[in-house]
Amino acid sequence: SPLSPILFLFFNADLVQTSISTPGGAIAFVDDYSAWVTGVTAEANQEGIQAIINRALAWERRSGATFECKKTAIIHFTRTAKRLSPMAFVIKGQTVRPKETAKVLGVVLDTGLRYKHCQ
Repeated sequence: SPLSPILFLFFNADLVQTSISTPGGAIAFVDDYSAWVTGVTAEANQEGIQAIINRALAWERRSGATFECKKTAIIHFTRTAKRLSPMAFVIKGQTVRPKETAKVLGVVLDTGLRYKHCQ
């Protein structure tokens, strides 16, 4: 139904209603939710990521929707290898480790934001 996408926007509005600002933001397209944080240190980013996870899980409980840990990707963007953090996150009892690449709406992003599109 043409009404479905509009109704879905109302359904997930409180999940995505985050101001896009310097320290982070969130976007959604149909059933794909992406959020990001920026920070000077990996530790600051880890705190921001954990806050996003907590907020998303609270929304999941309120809404009755579910997030799939297998589809969850955490990626740190930096061109300095020593700034990459291997710290894993626990989401609903499952360990989610940062990845080298992540696909967002069909675009493959890598940790260095180099966008290698030819292999």
